[in-house]
Amino acid sequence: EELAAAGMDIDLRRFVDADKIPLIEARLDALGAVNLTALKEGLPESISYVDLRLVRGAWSRSRL
Repeated sequence: EELAAAGMDIDLRRFVDADKIPLIEARLDALGAVNLTALKEGLPESISYVDLRLVRGAWSRSRL
């Protein structure tokens, strides 16, 4: 999140499995930039809080 906030362009697929990204983004689109616990509810167990932070940071930056 800090890298995205600083304006650095990162390729999420280097850090998060490509199949997880659309699931997290769909949840973000539905809920907005909520806390990680709320975001994780309803997502597969295989998605970690690190995955959520990385995707949420990129998602927030894309909304600016």
